[in-house]
Amino acid sequence: MWNLTTPVPGGCPPVGIQLEGVVLPPVLIIDVVLGLLGNAVALWVFCFKLKAWNPNNMFLFNLVIADFLALVSLPLRIDALLRGHWVFGDGMCRINLFLMFSNRSASIALMTVVALYRYFKVSTPQKYGRNM
Repeated sequence: MWNLTTPVPGGCPPVGIQLEGVVLPPVLIIDVVLGLLGNAVALWVFCFKLKAWNPNNMFLFNLVIADFLALVSLPLRIDALLRGHWVFGDGMCRINLFLMFSNRSASIALMTVVALYRYFKVSTPQKYGRNM
């Protein structure tokens, strides 16, 4: 059994408990499929159907891009869970972990900005205007 002090081949952290490798892959596969479909529709709307861009749309567009980048790296994590270890090398592990953690930070930051923008637009409409 791996622990945090045991060196791991390839440098990627070990996949935790046994149950994680059984429960998480089907959930993540559904997440990838639905996420890619949803983000593809959102990107299509942003790129081809949206006439005017306002700050709120820009924040949401950036959120879609951040989620799309995380979804692209998720199949590697699914493979590692199914195999029980990481086989793609240290560099890909670092990229995968970077995408997961940066997506989490970007999502939190962008959702906060969207909420603040909407709050200020409703609370002070004379300053931000109704056409924004």
